[in-house]
This record gives sequence, C-alpha cells and structure tokens, in this order.
Amino acid sequence: MIKKLVFAGVGVALLVSPLIASAQTGGWPGQQDPLIAYLEQLIQLLEQELQILTGGFNYVPVQTFSVSPTSGTAPLTVTFVNVGSSIDFGDGSGINGSTGAVIGTSVHTYANGGTYIAVSGGMTVTIVVIGTQPLSATLSASPQSGPAPLAVYFNEQAPPAGQLATTINFGDGTSGTLNPAPVCFGCSQVATGSHTYSSSGIYTATAGAASVTVTVSGTSPSLTFTASPTSGQAPLAVSFSAPIGEALANPPTTYAINFGDGQSGSMQIVQGASSASLSAGYTYSSAGTYTATLTATIPCSVVGCTPTSQVVGTATVTVAPQKTSCTILDCVAGYHPSGPSCSSNQTCVPDAQTSCSWNSGTIPSGTSVTAYQTTYLGGGANQCTWEARTCTNGVLSGDSSYQYASCSTH
Repeated sequence: MIKKLVFAGVGVALLVSPLIASAQTGGWPGQQDPLIAYLEQLIQLLEQELQILTGGFNYVPVQTFSVSPTSGTAPLTVTFVNVGSSIDFGDGSGINGSTGAVIGTSVHTYANGGTYIAVSGGMTVTIVVIGTQPLSATLSASPQSGPAPLAVYFNEQAPPAGQLATTINFGDGTSGTLNPAPVCFGCSQVATGSHTYSSSGIYTATAGAASVTVTVSGTSPSLTFTASPTSGQAPLAVSFSAPIGEALANPPTTYAINFGDGQSGSMQIVQGASSASLSAGYTYSSAGTYTATLTATIPCSVVGCTPTSQVVGTATVTVAPQKTSCTILDCVAGYHPSGPSCSSNQTCVPDAQTSCSWNSGTIPSGTSVTAYQTTYLGGGANQCTWEARTCTNGVLSGDSSYQYASCSTH
C-alpha cells in the first residue's frame, strides 16, 4: 500500500511539473496564474504525505510460527518453527533477539504439567502438558472376606478426568465386566460389578491398574440343628430346634427350613438374654427317610449386591409306615393287636400306658399336642413360639417351657 502511494505521488509530480513550467511562461505580467498556485499547493501536500509515510515509521512484516507437538505428557519437548525476533514460552522463560532479527527454529522442554501460552511476533499458541502423576482409579470390594460361597460386590472409582477399566479379573481364573454408572459433570466416575467365589483362597481382583484382595474361607457357618424324635410311625410329629449366637439372631438375617418331603417353612427365633434359638414343628404323614435342611439368608450391606443364602444345618428323620393290619409278631414294642386274634382287619394299638399331665389336664400315651411358649416383649406385646410334644408312657417330650395350649401376641 505504501509503495503504491509513493508511486502515485511521484507520478502526479511528474505530470504537473510540465504544466507549471508552461503556465509560468504565458501568464499575466506581475500576476501568478491561479492554476499554477493550485498545482504548487498540491505538490507540497503530496511531498508532506510521502515524507510522513516513508519516514514516520519502519514497516516490519508480521511473523507467523508453528508448534509441534501442542500437547503431551511432561516432560514435553516442543519445537517452534519460523519464530520471530523473540519468543515467550509461557512458563516464565523465553528468548529475546535484537530488533529485526529472526530466530527461526527454537526447541523448548516443559517440565511440569499445565496449560501454557507461547507468544512470538504478536501471535500466540496454546500448549497443554499433562502432569507426570496419572489420574488413576481405585477398586474396592464388599465384603472383602467371608466363607465360601462368597458373593462380592466391586466398586471402581476414578477422578472426573481419569479413566475407568471396563473389564475386571477376579483372580480365580475368571473375569467379568464393570458397568459404568451415569455421573454428573465434574463428578467422580463409577463402575460396578459382582462375583461369587465358590472355593476358599486369597484372591486379587484387578481392573486396569487398580486391585483389591478378597479372602474366602473354606468353612460355611454351621448350627447344631436337631430333630426330635428322629424316627417313628406315620403320622410322625417332629420338633426342630437350633441354638444360634446373638449376632446371627439379629435381623434382618432370616432362616428357612425345608422338611425334605417337598414342604418348607420358616424357623421362629426365640431371643434370650444372651443367646437365641430357632424352633419349628412339622408332622410327616408318609413313610420315608427325610433330610430337613436349615438355610440362613444373610443380608448384603452394600447397595447393588445380592443377599447370600447358605445351608447351616441338616437333620435326618425316618418315618415308618402306619400299621393297619398285623399279626402278633408284627406289632412293635409298646403296641398290640386291636383284637384277641390277629386278622387282616386288626390294627396295632398302644399298650396300656401312663398318661401325661398337660395344661391342667392329662393326655394319653402316644398322643401329640402343639405346645406354646410366650415371651413378653414389652409394651403389651408378646412373641409366640411352638413345638410338638408327645406323651410316651407318662413322659412328655420336648422343652418343658412350652406348656400352654394357646398363645396370644397381645
């Protein structure tokens, strides 16, 4: 632009000079031609403008530069190409050259993480350097120990700028997937998963660079689970019981019993001052050998995991068929044929035996009753538990504290 103005001014001066000379030779005596005066003023203005434009400042072309790389992990070495007379690297260091000098290429190393703005020749460029400490994730497990089979819930967390692993190695030869959970902007990242360890051992679960140790013992908790009686003729009323510790008695742990004949029920907890016991009753109507199973369902304290059910006791009950016809030799001890002679219509009936005292009365030998126990809970509320008790020749089986024919919870 300046060169164009200079050439234009020179051109005007060259064009108007002959006009001025010609006008000066033919003017009026003692009088200046008005055209000559105008052209002379125009030339003076152009000369002043050219002087200002060419001598008032030094024109320096704008210098552009490129950078490679513009991001990376510290220490990061960056090459600056086509740098001007000076450069500020943005980290407190730089190069100062003489006026008009061009540095060309410069190499600089950023030692620490951060965002830096380099400046040279009026132009800027941004360099992003990641710190040497990685934004790592952490892995936790709940529970970290317990008996087999042990169901474990895994929780992986990472900072907002960190990276989560989506695959977890459980340390027992198997692996699984960690499922990321939706998070808010700027919040920590979370991924969860679960796994059941079936055998005892010490396992190290890993997800990316994060790990956690899980210890699994080989013995499941067991209870002394008993049946009374364990054998007899059908129909056979059986009482089941199991003492439990204070910790296992506390809710929300629950207990269920499978009687082994396709039927099941719940075990009632009788809470004492320092211990507790479980109680249930059942009548087997058909002959056979049955294995009753006691199962404890243990709650999970972490949101997202599944409660664990474990078998904590078994008891075997043998039920003989009911005698409907017999001979003298067929009746078991304590029983005799119903008539003076044994025929197909006769049945085995109990021998004359001593009855048992029960609930302000008596019950004959061979008779079973449902007996209740009442535990006062306070505030006008009671807890009712029951068991089957059988009279055998004057002896009433079962716990003597179960002595009532009925029970009310209020």
